[in-house]
Formats: sequence, C-alpha cells, structure tokens
Amino acid sequence: MELLALLLFFAVTYGLGFSLARLVKESDGFLERHVMRVGFGLCALVVLGIALNAFRIPIDWRIILAAALAGPAYFAIFRKGHAKLRFSATMRLSGLGAIAALVIFGFSLFMYSSGAFSYPYLEDDDPWGHASAASYVASEKTVFDSPFLNFQYMDPYPPGYDMMFGILRQVSGSVMWVVKFFNALIISLSVLFFYFFARQFTGSSGRALFAMLVLASVPAYLSHFIWAPALAMAVFFPAVYALVMAGKGGRWWVVAGVCLAAIAFSHPTHAVKLLAMVAIYVFVSMVSARRLWLRQSISCFKAIAVGAAVSLLWWGSKISAFTGLAKGGLRSGTEAGLEQIRSSPNLVVRMWNILTQVLNAEGGTATRVYSFSDFFVARGTNMINNPVGFGVAASLLAFAGIVFAVARVASFVPRPRISIPAAFVAAFVVTLLPLGMSPLQLVLAAILSAFFLSLVAVFSAGNAGSGVPLWIPTTLGWLLFAFLGVNSKTFELPVGLFAFRFWMILAVPVALIAAEGLFGVFGLVRMFRLPAVTASAARLAILSVVVAGVLLTSAGQKYEVNTACWPAGAFWGGNFMLEPSSG
Repeated sequence: MELLALLLFFAVTYGLGFSLARLVKESDGFLERHVMRVGFGLCALVVLGIALNAFRIPIDWRIILAAALAGPAYFAIFRKGHAKLRFSATMRLSGLGAIAALVIFGFSLFMYSSGAFSYPYLEDDDPWGHASAASYVASEKTVFDSPFLNFQYMDPYPPGYDMMFGILRQVSGSVMWVVKFFNALIISLSVLFFYFFARQFTGSSGRALFAMLVLASVPAYLSHFIWAPALAMAVFFPAVYALVMAGKGGRWWVVAGVCLAAIAFSHPTHAVKLLAMVAIYVFVSMVSARRLWLRQSISCFKAIAVGAAVSLLWWGSKISAFTGLAKGGLRSGTEAGLEQIRSSPNLVVRMWNILTQVLNAEGGTATRVYSFSDFFVARGTNMINNPVGFGVAASLLAFAGIVFAVARVASFVPRPRISIPAAFVAAFVVTLLPLGMSPLQLVLAAILSAFFLSLVAVFSAGNAGSGVPLWIPTTLGWLLFAFLGVNSKTFELPVGLFAFRFWMILAVPVALIAAEGLFGVFGLVRMFRLPAVTASAARLAILSVVVAGVLLTSAGQKYEVNTACWPAGAFWGGNFMLEPSSG
C-alpha cells in the first residue's frame, strides 16, 4: 500500500507537470527538465485539488490520476513527436553537478525519513492536527470543514498540505506513514528544486550546487517536523524558477501563475512572506529595466495576475471566515486580542484589528530575542519545529559573500571609492541610532548597505542591468527582508510576522550568498598568477576545507537534531481520527 502511494505521488506530479510544461520551452538538461516537471506538478496538484473542491467534485485519487495522465496520453497518442524522451548528450544528467545534487537529495531524504520513523508516534501537536485532517479528506473527499468536527489547519485555513496527504491516504494503509514519509520527501525535493532554481538564477552550476549543499546542511532550513510551511517552501522554488524563465520569454508566466497560486493555498502567513520575496525579485527587475520597466516585467505581472485569480478559488469565499475566526496561523495575539477581532463592528475595523494582532513583532509561540551566537553557531540541541543557526563555516562564507558581492558590482557604482564607504557609514548610522550597537546591528548595517549599493549598480548599468548579475541585488534584498523578519523582536521593530518561522526563509539567501563567498575566494587565487595546475589544486584544497567545515559545523548538528527521539504531543494515544476507513 505504501508503494502504491509513492507511485501515485510521482505519477500525478509528473503527469500534471508534463502537461503544464508543454506550454513552454523547457531546459535542455535531462535531469532538470524531469525534476522540475515534478515540481510544477506538485504545484498543479494543490491547485487542481482546490479547484475540484470549489466545484463540489470529490477529491478522489482516481479523478486526480485521470487528470494527470490525460496530458501525457494525448501527446503519446496524437502528438508522438512531442512526447518522446530526448536522448542526446544532455542525457548525461547535466554532468557531475547534477549527480552530486541527487546525492545530496538522497542523504537529505534519508536523514528526514529515518528521524521521522525513529519513534512510533507523531511529535508535538501540530502533526496530529494535520494527520486528523488528512484522514478526514481521505474519507470525505472534501476540504470543506465538517459541521461536527473542527480542524485547526483546514477550512478556512488554506488546506493544500492536508489535502495532498488526504489524496495519498486514499491508497495507503496508514495515515501516519503518509504524513511522515511524504513530509520528508517534499522537504528533500524542495532542496533539489532549489538547486535547479539557483542554477538558472545565478547562471552557475557550481554556485548552485554549493548553495544546495549549504541549504541542505544548515539546521535553520526545515526539520522533519510535520507542518504546512514544508509544502510552502517546496512550491516556492518552482514558482521563482518559472519567474526567472519567464524573463526569457514564452508562456512561462502561466506556469509561474499556477505555482504562485499553490503558494497561496499552502499556508496563510508563510504565503505572505514568500510572496514578499517574489515582490523583491520583481522590484529588482524593474529597477534594472529603468524606463523599460513595464515591458521587461510584464511576464511577472501576468504571472501575479494569474496566481491572484486562481487563488480566489479558495480565498474568494474564505477570507471573511478566516479573518473572523483568526484561526490556524493567525493566533499570534492574546485571547483579549482575539476577542477584539471577533467583536469588531465592521469589516474595516476587523481588518485593522487583525493587522495589529498578526503583524506583531513578538508574535509566534517560539519567537524570542536572538543573539549573534544563535546565528553563528549551530547546535545539536535545538527547536524541533524550526531549528535555528547556520554554523561557523556557512556564516563566515555568508559574510565573505556580502563583501565579494559588493566588489562585483563596485565598478558600476558612481565614484565607488567615495560612495561605497559612505553607504556603509550611512547604513551603520541608520541602524545604530534606533537599534543600538551589537554584532547583529553591524550585520544588519552591512546587509543594508550592500543591498543599496547593488541597486545603485543595477540602475546605473542600464540596459536591464547589463553586466550586473541581477541575482546579487535580489539575494541581498531577500537577505535583508528575512534577517529583519527573524529579528523583529530582537530589534524591537514596530511590526513582525511569526519571527521564528523566518529562519527557513533566511536560509535561502544565506545559502546563495555563501556560494558567492566561496567563488570569491576562488577568485583570489587568480591574483597570485599561479600555473594552471597549481591554481586548480589550490581551489580544490580550498573547496575540500570549506565543504568539510560546512559538514562539521552545520550538517552534523542538523543530523543530530533530525534523528533525535522527539517527544509526543498531548494528543498521543487519544486521537480517534487517525485511521478511519478511506472509503
């Protein structure tokens, strides 16, 4: 039964992704093409399930599978030339980098799944809620709430995560196995999706592979804890991959729109954060285009419009109920605050009360004040839902990456010998006055000034940022946004949004900028004008030391956290909804 669920997952995701990818010109890389079809299909699965539910069609695995196989069957029968596999030189898995990416994916899946199955129960309490809702979906084939049962993470909470488990539960004998294994699988797939996104984003397979290693190694990027942000991260990378490809033309904006809608269906507050990341990407693209901003960004705007329109399948009818209950992810305030929301006299007042409760710098059950060591040192004893920390090697590389990023764009900054020091001093003053002096404030000043300088460089270069890698200002913008998000309570900001959940998002730009740090060090080797063989040996030695450092100061601690025996939740032993008949 478990094998049948696994086959169903890949048949559905690949089939839906295949049909969606027919709209565009895919990558020539064999592995990239097929893996990203699974990513697009995962997004399409979430959207399809919500669409079926909106039209009161049962969310049945047979209907889902038929829809997934319809596209491949059509191309196989009527358009054979378009459906065949392209066996060519690209069949070599795009080189050693792609093989290494698969190895990292395999180790990630092993770590997450072995940790999840190391005890015979579900940890904490959130997983029990998701398992109960998944069993309900499997039995009733709907994500509309039962009048007799109240599921915290479904209706009006966006139900994409539990719906996916419910579909797979229909062909599996155990909901516990489904939620444990497929949660581990989609987290591991998210790392693989990240690799192909980073390769297109940075234009460098080497940077993408090292960034993937860092992301998979740092404790801050997702544990095997069963909660909806895992799905949100998994569908985010196909979305930004499609947005990057949309900049090259074609109908990628349709694919991106479907993926953006999947983000909206995955989690209420995490979707806000990830869509803010998308907005930063679009903003940098607009700055680089200057007067041609509308023409250059039209694909992004069309993707956002498609995503917004599709998201109405759920949010069009649920936003009022969701805000009225402050249910699921919105419980960041006090009970008095929730009562204030419920007693609001009209919609305008209600929305204002919700914003003041939700955008609370101290909101979130695990939000706290962080110190520099929380970022710099990775620990084997950590939180189970969202561990914190990056490790010594990854942190040092990220710091170096910020410096090298500024160095790469410096030639495009007007009067760099004056403007670059001035930007750092200005950022330092801006952060020092309201926040005071501490190591974290210094880091914030460095990120802020680097982001500002990269924007100036992109704008000054003109011609859509010609000569300036657009991924650098985008990554620095993501780094600034997520760093502030994590530290909303630390810096006593006026707003926040569940700061402790920002750690997994912060890990993404940290991984990307750490890769820039490594390649910046490689660039220093050229300054010594060594013979080619000697230079290659030096770079290999540097790489070996750096990889060993990441594994010893980050990956080891992450493995320890994720393979430890986690405690059971309060519902352990008493949850009657876990194993109903699947019907």
